Amino acid sequence: RQNGIAFTGPMEDVVDSAGDKRWFRKVAAEVDSSAVTPGITIDSNDPEEILTQIVEGYREGKFMFPGRLKAANGGGGRGQVIVESLDQLRKAISEVLGQISQNGWADGVMFEQNIPETIHLEVQIMRDRYGNTRNFGMRDCSEQRASQKIQEEAPPSLLKKYPGMQERILKLAMMIAEKVGYVGAGTIELM
Repeated sequence: RQNGIAFTGPMEDVVDSAGDKRWFRKVAAEVDSSAVTPGITIDSNDPEEILTQIVEGYREGKFMFPGRLKAANGGGGRGQVIVESLDQLRKAISEVLGQISQNGWADGVMFEQNIPETIHLEVQIMRDRYGNTRNFGMRDCSEQRASQKIQEEAPPSLLKKYPGMQERILKLAMMIAEKVGYVGAGTIELM
């Protein structure tokens, strides 16, 4: 930019922000709170503070067990642990904090209600710097091993069973891209 060259992808601050699951969760909830898994975000790496906030969230009915503890900046299936019950929480916290430290990720975690059988959908979007957003359909990426995709199906045949779902998901993905100020080609992943 300083030399008058137009970069065609998203700006660095957008990529950094969107990589923080806590921030992205908040943005998605602002777009459509019913589209976000029940849970909480915690801006700390203090194990006791994390434990206290999760126990309080559970008691307040913000989510149920089983849950999933996630590093704020993990990815590719790393930095997350499924927690079946409260008695497994300390061990999970220790494991996730160890991965945060080992990988040099930013402080903070999320705890969300775990949905054991999910459908992993991805929407391809394109957005220009003038605010024009388009989608190029979606694909079902549910067939995975170790959180890595094995096969993708486009368009997802399962959506034939749910009239209106595809339209809602495509609209939501474009609204999220607009909300974060994304520019270029990108993928919005939904479960």
